[in-house]
Amino acid sequence: MIYAFGPESAALSARLGDPFDAVLSDISHLQEASVQTRERRARGEQLYGMLLWVEPRIAVTWFIASKLLAAPSSLDHRNSSINSLQRLDYLQNVLVNGQPASLLLALPSEEVRKFAEMTAVQLFRSRCEVKRFRENFNTPFREWELLVVPAELPDVSWRPTREPLVVIWAPYLSAPETSFLAFALEELHAETWVVCSDGDAPDVRANYIHRDDPRVRDLLGRASCIVDSSLSDPAAAIAFAERGFPVVSSWTTGAAEFVSPVGLFIPWAHRTVYWGVLQSLGRPASARHAFPVMPPRLTNAAMSR
Repeated sequence: MIYAFGPESAALSARLGDPFDAVLSDISHLQEASVQTRERRARGEQLYGMLLWVEPRIAVTWFIASKLLAAPSSLDHRNSSINSLQRLDYLQNVLVNGQPASLLLALPSEEVRKFAEMTAVQLFRSRCEVKRFRENFNTPFREWELLVVPAELPDVSWRPTREPLVVIWAPYLSAPETSFLAFALEELHAETWVVCSDGDAPDVRANYIHRDDPRVRDLLGRASCIVDSSLSDPAAAIAFAERGFPVVSSWTTGAAEFVSPVGLFIPWAHRTVYWGVLQSLGRPASARHAFPVMPPRLTNAAMSR
């Protein structure tokens, strides 16, 4: 049975069904997940553990960018301000809700370590995530397996328009949360659309459309390139690549392990989004493997390897 804590984990669990025993947790719900894990381990159960998280540096950068882009200002001033966010020393001293951003950049490494110790095997969405997990949390774990399930997309096939058209795919982000990506394409000579959930659109050149708008299907089909807003999960990039769409993704998703070719960007350096799109426009992608990739059921051997 899968226990999911937090909205992202619940969404992933819904896509999976119930194929194995696991505790999935958003990092913001780690305390609740740890209680459930401890209880199940006390009953002698073996289970997978999976933590869904975004590096605080990215979250803080995108939050500050949304505030900077909420009001009109010159393009040069905006570029200078957003560029400053690449410097970690600058970012640490920016005030967020009256507090230094440095307070928001810390990760709960001790809590994550305890969670990992209570589970038999850790699940990750890419090998890139394995590496980032180790580097960010300095947490040992005995075993790990991949869990890769493409995202669910509208029923659409790729039939690009002659004129360049870029779609930022952000169906679970509010409009303000897409500010960083939308502004990154401000100087791109292409029609740009953002598919998002709700909220007031930032003051950028891109067009905004709600994910439930009936025009989304046609818009996606005509896109010359899809920019995936995901920061840790390659699921959407894989799903688009399986249909041949050109894809740009954050390097932190590990999409490069599954999609070829794929444009990559650094999620705190907005110009890399621009260059990733230029490299990918009109270049059909494909998925390198058959999906989904599911971990085996746990056995006694999984605890002793």
